Amino acid sequence: MERHTTKTIWHMFWLNTSIFLLLIPGPVFSQTLLLDRGVSPGGDTRIKASLDDGSLMGDDFAIGRDGETWIIDRIRTWVTTNPVSSTDLGTMFQGITFLGGLANDQAAVECACHNLLPLKTGTLSEKGSANPDIVITPGSMPDRWQVDFQNFRWSVPGGAKIQFAIRAVPRRNSPRNSTGRLLLTAVPVPGEHSLRIFAQDGGFKSFLDKKAPDSRGSLAIAIQVWAHPAL
Repeated sequence: MERHTTKTIWHMFWLNTSIFLLLIPGPVFSQTLLLDRGVSPGGDTRIKASLDDGSLMGDDFAIGRDGETWIIDRIRTWVTTNPVSSTDLGTMFQGITFLGGLANDQAAVECACHNLLPLKTGTLSEKGSANPDIVITPGSMPDRWQVDFQNFRWSVPGGAKIQFAIRAVPRRNSPRNSTGRLLLTAVPVPGEHSLRIFAQDGGFKSFLDKKAPDSRGSLAIAIQVWAHPAL
C-alpha cells in the first residue's frame, strides 16, 4: 500500500486545488510580474525542448514567500527551432503544450502527484495557435518566437518550487518538418541551478548538470511569470 507523508498530502492538496481553480472563471485581477528571468540580447543559450530519447527538458521557478498563495495568470517563454527557420512556428510544429506541477527534489518521488500536467495546449497553424490563451509573436531575432500562455488561474504556494516543461509536436507533412526540433531559450543565473528531465508522460526522471557548457554559470530556462495574490 502506498504511504503518503505529510509533505505528500500537502502537495496533493495544492495540486487538486490548482486543477479546481483552473476550471472556474473568476474576476479580473491586477497582474504583477513576479518573476523576470527573461532574455537579454546576446546573453542566452539554446537547449533542446526534447531529448533524443523523447524525454522533455524542463526547469523550475518559485514566486512569493512561504505562507502566501498566488494565482498565476500568465507565463512567457521564448523558443526557436532546429533547423533554423524564419517562417511561422506552425509550419514546423502542429501543436504546443505547457506542462506544470509542484516540484519534489527528493531522490525518490513519493507519488504521481508530482508529475507534470498539461495546463495549456494549442494546435498550431501558419496563422498561429488555435487556442486564444496561447499567443505566439515574433521575437527579437528572425528565428525566435515569444510564446505567452495566458489565463491560467493556477493556484500555487508561495516560495515552493514549481516545475515545468514545454512539449511540441512536429508537423508530419514533410521529411524536414518531421525531424524539426523545438529549442528553448536559457539564460545564465548565479549560483547552482539544475535543469530537469521528464518522461513524455510528465514523470520526473533526473537533474541535468548544474553548470553551463560555456562556464558562465548555471543555466535556467528563460521565463517570465505574472500572478496575483489569492484572496
